[in-house]
Amino acid sequence: MKKTLISLAVALAIPLSACGTDPVETVKNAPVQSQEELTYSSLLDNRTFCTNPQWAEREPLDTQNNPAVELRCTLLNGLDFMEKEKEARIAYKRKRPDQHIEKLRFNLENNPANLAYLREMLAKRVATNNSYGVDDLKQQIESAIGAPERIEKKIQEAEADLAKMIQTIEENYNYTRVEEVYKWTVTDRVTLNSVGIAGTHASGEEGFKEYALPLKLFEIIKAQEIEGDAEDKDEFHYFTLLTENGVM
Repeated sequence: MKKTLISLAVALAIPLSACGTDPVETVKNAPVQSQEELTYSSLLDNRTFCTNPQWAEREPLDTQNNPAVELRCTLLNGLDFMEKEKEARIAYKRKRPDQHIEKLRFNLENNPANLAYLREMLAKRVATNNSYGVDDLKQQIESAIGAPERIEKKIQEAEADLAKMIQTIEENYNYTRVEEVYKWTVTDRVTLNSVGIAGTHASGEEGFKEYALPLKLFEIIKAQEIEGDAEDKDEFHYFTLLTENGVM
Protein backbone atom coordinates (compact mmCIF):
# COMPACT_ATOMS: atom_id res chain seq x y z
CA MET A 1 0.00 0.00 0.00
CA LYS A 2 1.47 3.36 -0.97
CA LYS A 3 1.64 5.69 1.97
CA THR A 4 1.74 9.47 1.79
CA LEU A 5 2.97 10.65 5.15
CA ILE A 6 3.32 14.25 6.26
CA SER A 7 5.90 15.42 8.76
CA LEU A 8 4.03 16.23 11.94
CA ALA A 9 6.90 18.15 13.45
CA VAL A 10 6.65 20.74 10.67
CA ALA A 11 3.02 20.62 9.64
CA LEU A 12 1.57 20.61 13.15
CA ALA A 13 3.72 23.32 14.70
CA ILE A 14 1.15 25.79 16.04
CA PRO A 15 2.34 29.32 16.98
CA LEU A 16 1.26 30.45 20.44
CA SER A 17 -0.50 33.76 20.88
CA ALA A 18 -0.37 33.56 24.67
CA CYS A 19 1.89 31.05 26.38
CA GLY A 20 1.13 30.00 29.92
CA THR A 21 3.76 29.04 32.44
CA ASP A 22 2.49 25.45 32.64
CA PRO A 23 3.63 23.49 29.55
CA VAL A 24 0.83 20.94 30.00
CA GLU A 25 -1.88 23.59 30.05
CA THR A 26 -0.17 25.33 27.14
CA VAL A 27 -0.42 22.21 25.00
CA LYS A 28 -3.94 21.33 26.13
CA ASN A 29 -5.19 24.81 25.19
CA ALA A 30 -3.24 25.10 21.94
CA PRO A 31 -5.36 25.14 18.75
CA VAL A 32 -5.19 22.15 16.42
CA GLN A 33 -4.27 23.02 12.82
CA SER A 34 -4.81 26.72 13.57
CA GLN A 35 -8.47 26.08 14.44
CA GLU A 36 -9.10 28.32 17.45
CA GLU A 37 -12.32 26.48 18.36
CA LEU A 38 -10.55 23.09 18.51
CA THR A 39 -7.83 22.53 21.09
CA TYR A 40 -5.79 19.42 21.73
CA SER A 41 -7.67 18.92 24.97
CA SER A 42 -11.11 19.14 23.36
CA LEU A 43 -9.95 16.84 20.55
CA LEU A 44 -8.20 14.17 22.59
CA ASP A 45 -9.65 14.14 26.11
CA ASN A 46 -13.14 12.80 25.44
CA ARG A 47 -12.77 9.96 22.97
CA THR A 48 -14.66 6.71 23.46
CA PHE A 49 -11.88 4.57 22.02
CA CYS A 50 -9.03 5.99 24.13
CA THR A 51 -9.97 6.51 27.76
CA ASN A 52 -8.41 7.80 30.97
CA PRO A 53 -6.22 10.49 29.37
CA GLN A 54 -3.14 11.36 31.42
CA TRP A 55 -1.21 14.56 30.66
CA ALA A 56 2.29 15.09 32.05
CA GLU A 57 5.47 17.06 31.51
CA ARG A 58 8.38 14.84 30.44
CA GLU A 59 12.09 15.06 29.82
CA PRO A 60 12.96 17.44 26.94
CA LEU A 61 12.90 15.91 23.45
CA ASP A 62 15.41 18.36 21.97
CA THR A 63 18.92 19.58 22.75
CA GLN A 64 17.64 23.03 23.72
CA ASN A 65 15.89 21.56 26.78
CA ASN A 66 12.52 22.97 25.77
CA PRO A 67 9.58 21.68 27.82
CA ALA A 68 8.08 18.43 26.58
CA VAL A 69 4.54 17.26 27.19
CA GLU A 70 3.10 13.77 26.83
CA LEU A 71 -0.47 12.50 26.65
CA ARG A 72 -1.31 8.85 27.29
CA CYS A 73 -4.68 7.16 27.12
CA THR A 74 -5.77 3.53 27.31
CA LEU A 75 -6.82 2.19 23.91
CA LEU A 76 -10.11 0.37 23.66
CA ASN A 77 -9.41 -3.06 22.13
CA GLY A 78 -5.70 -2.26 22.24
CA LEU A 79 -4.81 -5.72 23.53
CA ASP A 80 -6.92 -7.29 20.78
CA PHE A 81 -5.06 -5.22 18.21
CA MET A 82 -1.69 -6.28 19.58
CA GLU A 83 -2.81 -9.90 19.47
CA LYS A 84 -3.73 -9.54 15.80
CA GLU A 85 -0.45 -7.75 15.05
CA LYS A 86 1.43 -10.56 16.83
CA GLU A 87 -0.35 -13.21 14.75
CA ALA A 88 0.38 -11.28 11.55
CA ARG A 89 4.05 -10.94 12.49
CA ILE A 90 4.36 -14.64 13.26
CA ALA A 91 2.67 -15.53 9.97
CA TYR A 92 5.09 -13.29 8.07
CA LYS A 93 8.22 -14.45 9.90
CA ARG A 94 7.47 -18.16 9.55
CA LYS A 95 6.97 -18.16 5.77
CA ARG A 96 10.58 -19.00 4.88
CA PRO A 97 11.10 -21.50 7.72
CA ASP A 98 7.88 -23.27 6.76
CA GLN A 99 8.97 -23.43 3.13
CA HIS A 100 12.35 -24.82 4.17
CA ILE A 101 10.75 -27.49 6.37
CA GLU A 102 8.27 -28.35 3.62
CA LYS A 103 11.15 -28.85 1.17
CA LEU A 104 12.98 -31.08 3.64
CA ARG A 105 9.86 -33.20 4.17
CA PHE A 106 9.41 -33.47 0.40
CA ASN A 107 12.98 -34.74 0.04
CA LEU A 108 12.45 -37.21 2.87
CA GLU A 109 9.23 -38.51 1.34
CA ASN A 110 10.80 -38.93 -2.09
CA ASN A 111 14.09 -40.43 -0.90
CA PRO A 112 12.94 -44.11 -1.23
CA ALA A 113 11.94 -43.57 -4.85
CA ASN A 114 15.20 -41.77 -5.55
CA LEU A 115 17.17 -44.59 -3.93
CA ALA A 116 15.31 -47.19 -5.98
CA TYR A 117 16.00 -45.25 -9.18
CA LEU A 118 19.73 -45.00 -8.43
CA ARG A 119 19.94 -48.73 -7.70
CA GLU A 120 18.12 -49.51 -10.93
CA MET A 121 20.53 -47.35 -12.90
CA LEU A 122 23.50 -49.03 -11.27
CA ALA A 123 22.11 -52.50 -12.03
CA LYS A 124 21.68 -51.61 -15.69
CA ARG A 125 25.24 -50.33 -15.94
CA VAL A 126 26.60 -53.49 -14.33
CA ALA A 127 24.41 -55.75 -16.51
CA THR A 128 25.72 -54.12 -19.69
CA ASN A 129 29.31 -53.95 -18.49
CA ASN A 130 29.07 -50.15 -18.73
CA SER A 131 31.44 -48.75 -16.14
CA TYR A 132 30.73 -45.11 -17.00
CA GLY A 133 29.45 -43.29 -13.91
CA VAL A 134 29.31 -46.42 -11.77
CA ASP A 135 31.45 -44.98 -8.99
CA ASP A 136 29.36 -41.82 -8.97
CA LEU A 137 26.13 -43.86 -8.75
CA LYS A 138 27.54 -45.86 -5.84
CA GLN A 139 28.32 -42.63 -3.98
CA GLN A 140 24.83 -41.30 -4.63
CA ILE A 141 23.29 -44.54 -3.38
CA GLU A 142 25.38 -44.40 -0.23
CA SER A 143 24.30 -40.80 0.33
CA ALA A 144 20.63 -41.68 -0.28
CA ILE A 145 20.80 -44.50 2.26
CA GLY A 146 21.97 -42.09 4.97
CA ALA A 147 19.73 -39.24 3.80
CA PRO A 148 16.67 -39.96 6.03
CA GLU A 149 18.69 -39.55 9.23
CA ARG A 150 20.31 -36.33 8.01
CA ILE A 151 17.03 -34.88 6.78
CA GLU A 152 15.21 -35.77 10.00
CA LYS A 153 17.90 -33.96 11.96
CA LYS A 154 17.60 -30.86 9.77
CA ILE A 155 13.81 -30.89 10.17
CA GLN A 156 14.13 -31.10 13.96
CA GLU A 157 16.64 -28.24 13.99
CA ALA A 158 14.48 -26.09 11.71
CA GLU A 159 11.36 -26.75 13.80
CA ALA A 160 13.27 -25.92 17.00
CA ASP A 161 14.50 -22.64 15.51
CA LEU A 162 10.97 -21.81 14.34
CA ALA A 163 9.50 -22.55 17.77
CA LYS A 164 12.13 -20.35 19.42
CA MET A 165 11.40 -17.50 17.04
CA ILE A 166 7.65 -17.76 17.69
CA GLN A 167 8.24 -17.85 21.43
CA THR A 168 10.34 -14.68 21.23
CA ILE A 169 7.63 -12.85 19.28
CA GLU A 170 4.94 -14.01 21.72
CA GLU A 171 7.01 -12.79 24.66
CA ASN A 172 7.54 -9.43 22.95
CA TYR A 173 3.78 -9.05 22.50
CA ASN A 174 2.81 -10.19 25.99
CA TYR A 175 1.28 -6.85 26.93
CA THR A 176 -0.95 -6.09 29.89
CA ARG A 177 -1.79 -2.54 28.78
CA VAL A 178 -1.79 -0.71 25.45
CA GLU A 179 -1.82 3.07 25.27
CA GLU A 180 -1.83 5.77 22.65
CA VAL A 181 0.98 8.27 23.23
CA TYR A 182 1.27 11.85 21.97
CA LYS A 183 4.46 13.89 22.47
CA TRP A 184 4.86 17.65 22.08
CA THR A 185 7.62 20.23 22.43
CA VAL A 186 6.78 23.72 23.72
CA THR A 187 8.77 26.74 22.55
CA ASP A 188 7.12 29.86 21.12
CA ARG A 189 4.79 27.32 19.55
CA VAL A 190 3.41 23.88 20.26
CA THR A 191 4.94 21.17 18.07
CA LEU A 192 3.50 17.67 17.92
CA ASN A 193 6.62 15.52 17.61
CA SER A 194 5.16 12.03 17.45
CA VAL A 195 2.16 9.80 17.90
CA GLY A 196 2.58 6.15 18.76
CA ILE A 197 1.39 3.02 20.49
CA ALA A 198 2.98 1.95 23.77
CA GLY A 199 2.56 -1.59 25.03
CA THR A 200 3.47 -2.38 28.65
CA HIS A 201 4.53 -5.88 29.70
CA ALA A 202 3.74 -7.48 33.05
CA SER A 203 7.35 -6.78 34.04
CA GLY A 204 6.77 -3.06 33.52
CA GLU A 205 8.99 -2.95 30.44
CA GLU A 206 7.52 -0.88 27.64
CA GLY A 207 7.71 -1.12 23.88
CA PHE A 208 6.91 1.92 21.71
CA LYS A 209 5.95 2.04 18.05
CA GLU A 210 5.77 5.45 16.42
CA TYR A 211 3.49 6.32 13.52
CA ALA A 212 3.74 9.27 11.15
CA LEU A 213 0.12 10.32 10.90
CA PRO A 214 -1.50 12.38 8.13
CA LEU A 215 -3.08 15.71 9.06
CA LYS A 216 -6.55 14.43 8.22
CA LEU A 217 -6.29 12.14 11.25
CA PHE A 218 -7.40 15.07 13.36
CA GLU A 219 -10.22 15.93 11.01
CA ILE A 220 -11.48 12.34 11.21
CA ILE A 221 -11.23 12.26 15.00
CA LYS A 222 -13.12 15.53 15.15
CA ALA A 223 -15.88 14.23 12.87
CA GLN A 224 -16.23 10.93 14.73
CA GLU A 225 -15.85 12.08 18.31
CA ILE A 226 -17.27 15.59 18.27
CA GLU A 227 -19.80 15.73 15.44
CA GLY A 228 -20.70 12.04 15.11
CA ASP A 229 -23.72 10.52 16.84
CA ALA A 230 -23.43 8.16 19.81
CA GLU A 231 -23.71 5.00 17.71
CA ASP A 232 -20.89 6.09 15.42
CA LYS A 233 -18.72 6.90 18.41
CA ASP A 234 -19.17 3.47 19.94
CA GLU A 235 -18.34 1.69 16.72
CA PHE A 236 -15.42 3.91 15.76
CA HIS A 237 -12.04 2.24 16.20
CA TYR A 238 -8.63 3.89 16.21
CA PHE A 239 -6.87 1.13 14.33
CA THR A 240 -9.56 1.07 11.65
CA LEU A 241 -8.81 4.74 11.14
CA LEU A 242 -5.10 4.12 10.77
CA THR A 243 -5.59 1.20 8.39
CA GLU A 244 -8.13 2.93 6.17
CA ASN A 245 -5.91 6.00 5.83
CA GLY A 246 -2.77 4.16 4.85
CA VAL A 247 -0.91 4.77 8.09
CA MET A 248 -0.49 1.11 9.08
